[in-house]
Amino acid sequence: MLNNHLQPSDCCRIETAYFPIHSAAEDGLKKLPYALHPELQQRIAAALLCLQDYTKRYMLRGEKISAHKLPPLSLSGRALMAHLRKQNPHLPRDLLHHWCANPCGGTALLELCEGVWEQGWAQSEHDCAPWAAAINMLLLKIIRAEIATISKEHIELTSHVFVCIVGTLYAWALSAFLKRQFSNPQQRHHATSYENMLLPATPMLFMQLQSDASLLAEDSNILRLYGLEPEIVTRLRELRTRLGINNHAEILQLLTQDKIGAHLQCRSWARLSLWKLAIDTQQAGWMEYVFNPKQLDHLLAGKVKPSSTMLEQLKNQAEQPIAHWLLLQLQGGTDADEPWRHDSSTLIAFFAFDEDVKIELARRKSAPLWQAFKAADTSAKRNNLADTSNWRQSTNIANTETSSNNPVQQMQRAWQDGEIILLQTDFSASLRSGTNNTVSYGILRVAWAEYLNTMQTSLEKGLSEFISTQFSPGVVSLLTKHKALYLDSYSASGCLLRGPVVALAETAIRLQEQLAEWLSENSDKLSMAPKDASKASMFLTLADEWCTAEQLGKDNSKLRIAFSPALIQAEAGCSHSSTVAQLIEAHSKKLNLLPLTSVAIENITDLSGNTLHLLYNGGIALTVEAIAALKQELADKADICEFQFDELKLKPLLYKYRMPSVPIELSTIHPHQENSPPWQLVKIGKAHLAGHDTLLFELMSSANPLMQYLKKEGLLPA
Repeated sequence: MLNNHLQPSDCCRIETAYFPIHSAAEDGLKKLPYALHPELQQRIAAALLCLQDYTKRYMLRGEKISAHKLPPLSLSGRALMAHLRKQNPHLPRDLLHHWCANPCGGTALLELCEGVWEQGWAQSEHDCAPWAAAINMLLLKIIRAEIATISKEHIELTSHVFVCIVGTLYAWALSAFLKRQFSNPQQRHHATSYENMLLPATPMLFMQLQSDASLLAEDSNILRLYGLEPEIVTRLRELRTRLGINNHAEILQLLTQDKIGAHLQCRSWARLSLWKLAIDTQQAGWMEYVFNPKQLDHLLAGKVKPSSTMLEQLKNQAEQPIAHWLLLQLQGGTDADEPWRHDSSTLIAFFAFDEDVKIELARRKSAPLWQAFKAADTSAKRNNLADTSNWRQSTNIANTETSSNNPVQQMQRAWQDGEIILLQTDFSASLRSGTNNTVSYGILRVAWAEYLNTMQTSLEKGLSEFISTQFSPGVVSLLTKHKALYLDSYSASGCLLRGPVVALAETAIRLQEQLAEWLSENSDKLSMAPKDASKASMFLTLADEWCTAEQLGKDNSKLRIAFSPALIQAEAGCSHSSTVAQLIEAHSKKLNLLPLTSVAIENITDLSGNTLHLLYNGGIALTVEAIAALKQELADKADICEFQFDELKLKPLLYKYRMPSVPIELSTIHPHQENSPPWQLVKIGKAHLAGHDTLLFELMSSANPLMQYLKKEGLLPA
């Protein structure tokens, strides 16, 4: 990959937009909501705890057990043990046998991994989305999280065992799984992309000892795991930067030109070579020198001699450079060639380590894109209008568990509703249900400064008490009611919310009702009629892409800035200029008409003959794109009707009111809930916002004269 100028760390990238299920998070990123069945989590935890227990028994306490007392191995367990034994000859055979034979041990973890990969592969073929690679990343995230919860007792030993056994199992099982898939000629064209699934499973991922991202590349424990000397890595990085990745001979020549560099290179080369020799000969004795630096130095200096059996193996492996050189050393001779000066195994190990660090950092960065489903939140949000279960009676899903707090049942409901990706015990089940649950995200800008100014000039006790006892607690309660909504700003001028458009629309309606209620409660103290008082301005539009950044304030509080191009449109859409209001009012008085809508557009012609669309927003305005998103998401969860009325017939009946400049089109959305009032959406016209003409609708109150007349005449359902 490096020779082809590709970055191995790119294999950890998860493009969430390609998946049918994703949700927007507080940081502005689209994330994949998932749930893991508790039983699967228990299986992973049990396999790891079992391995830790056997490590203590067989490696710390040195327990012995007769072969006939060990549990029998299944076929898959026998194959697994043979591979683990071959790759790790220094680990006790009884440990490997016992863990692979235990129904809760190696075979359980192996079957779980294969089942999850099968689910991801099947879903990839069904959705034509990169599920297989993404689910592999999720499985690694889950295993990493479980390893992190294991007791830290004897952590250096258990960390090494987890790398050698769990890491080896994962790589071996995934490689075998991919080979089975690619044996099908129809799948071979996917081989290149899916082979990259192996890359994120780096050895360092399975270590209990984990360093922070800033220290990962210098961690001595990880460096020795790769067979490298910590002191040599800095020099290797400098030489690679200067000479490039392909100039092995020059790098080695410069590295070994001084005594210290030659010694470090010799030790790294010997450690890697002895490791390979141990695997080739299945002689665990060589691993003692691999993991013990002092013993390795004594061996290289000829101060210790291997056992007679190991010496005999050296003679049988004399074609290997390490065997030839060691035999000469033990005989008191020297090898003028000094093989570590031209053997590139150390460089290859260093390149592998450096790329694995980048891969692990990329994996950590992408891991938060998987957002764990919290079952406890489900029961709380089932009462929200924006939640899918509120219209369960309109679907074919039986509503039998509405009062259940069982986490598994809540996971199943969320999976059935198309809200989450679910890893189930039944590996033949789909990762997501067939339910389409497309969610559009938007932004709601609210401006209430004029509303507060009206209250200030009218309240006897002043604005302070109203804000502290009624306004602020009530508004914050409304704005934070939906878990999926994020409050980006909150001040005396207004607020900014982002999240699913349905939840935003519901919040806007409730906020408008609450503000009107406070006006009504204080109507006897107002200097004007409540209907003439300044109201809050609200604007809702779509906004999918966000850029966010967080900064710590002086008191260590988090300050977040979130930007989207739609924010400019939302700010313009909250226009409530008093000049435009006076212009609209003067024009209406000239026509001797009353305003019919709270959102008004005044069309004026400039000196060049161009028509300008001036907006005054005194209600809830929505863009046509937001309306389309609402209708799409609520298609199966509400009754949606569209009406077009003959303006010539309406004018005589609404002769006192000024009609919109466009033909009256009305959409009603009536949720499938008891006692839920319908939403009335009326086309207002085009306004010039943020450099573009935008078609706007108003979300009207049922008290509006137009709504009352249409209901009275039977043109709308009562």
